[in-house]
Amino acid sequence: MAFAPVPVPPTVLSTRSRELSGKLEEAIEAYQRQHPEVSRAEVARALGAVQASRRTATPKARATAVALGATVAAGVGLFIALGSNGGALPDGSPIGMAGIALIVGVAILVLRLKLRRSSEE
Repeated sequence: MAFAPVPVPPTVLSTRSRELSGKLEEAIEAYQRQHPEVSRAEVARALGAVQASRRTATPKARATAVALGATVAAGVGLFIALGSNGGALPDGSPIGMAGIALIVGVAILVLRLKLRRSSEE
């Protein structure tokens, strides 16, 4: 299998991002002047802690996760119901378990993609 490296373009910061970056740098420098014993590793851990606390799930991500769970539960319920009927729908419809599995699988895939996108925002 061949591997082709893909160059990553440099990140272009917006005006607000540059301004916020400057203010953060000033605040860190001021703190280090007041507390000279603070190491770069401690500053890095503090910035990491700030980023970790900001990664809380958004309401959209929570709603998508609940929808994903409901879809999985509905799929399991359908499989149990169909399994007790020999794998066919009660009215003799030809869709059967394979069709239900396909529909539930596509719904789960769509919801997972939405969950991934909402968590990236």
